[in-house]
Amino acid sequence: MKNFILSVVFVCIAGNTLACDACGCSAGGMGFGYIPLQKNHFVGLSYQYNSFETTHPALFENENDELSLDKFRTVIAWGRFYINDRLLVSGFVPFKVNSVVSPTSDYRVNGLGDVRLQAMYTLIQRGNSMSVKQFRWLSGGSLNLPTGKQDENTSTVLPNLQPGTGGYGFEINNQITWRRYNIGVTTEVNLLANTANTNDYRFGNEVASNTVVFYRIKRERISVIPQLGIAQLHRAKDLTYASTETVNALSGIQLISAIAGLSVYTQRFGVRMYAQQPMHHSLSDGYTKPIHLANLQLLYLLTSKK
Repeated sequence: MKNFILSVVFVCIAGNTLACDACGCSAGGMGFGYIPLQKNHFVGLSYQYNSFETTHPALFENENDELSLDKFRTVIAWGRFYINDRLLVSGFVPFKVNSVVSPTSDYRVNGLGDVRLQAMYTLIQRGNSMSVKQFRWLSGGSLNLPTGKQDENTSTVLPNLQPGTGGYGFEINNQITWRRYNIGVTTEVNLLANTANTNDYRFGNEVASNTVVFYRIKRERISVIPQLGIAQLHRAKDLTYASTETVNALSGIQLISAIAGLSVYTQRFGVRMYAQQPMHHSLSDGYTKPIHLANLQLLYLLTSKK
């Protein structure tokens, strides 16, 4: 039986587990976004929850299609450190809990995901978070390491359910922020190229971006920042066998979604909440539809540079 999957986002990952091995994955999530005290080091936790409904076509005429509920939960320990006024480094360590539940199957897997290391350089800096006007352009790259748990036997474990991809990922990252008084815009653009894993499976390359408009409500000890925006994700189809360029026909992603968020900051702590509402989607060749895409982030700001 052919192994068909949906593969996706910022870090996602064929088999006789279900009638057809199409299922959802972690499409969604946000980058750093706008942080008022932008020269702060910080550490934090991020919780991402994504759920999907997938139709598994029947293999035979006398069988019925089957629906599954696919849930992807990820907790990420992350942090950012400024080497100097222009260079910063970041790290992301995810732990994943994934499940696909249907009337006839209940499949669950959890474990460490792929660690991501990032370095960004400030190309342009005009003003700061205390100025009337601010413009900032960060550019850099990321390396995704194959540290995540992965079952070597892909005939029993869906590739996109596994916490790890088994391959390296190379990213180009850009973030531009413009603000005048309390109104501003942040845009992030990320390009990801994946390598094949030891099973010769290669997840599709990605282009992901988001643009968010924010309004900063600032008081003496607290900042409240409501946000609205739009995000897009394009992921090319996976290769079941990279060496022969055998395409996984039921992989690939096209997703456009609206973003609503709220961030609250004090001098030492930050809380950021985001939800995404899909407006257009084509996931797993139309067999999968997103239901919930949400993200909660907690930050502890370590130091402040003037």
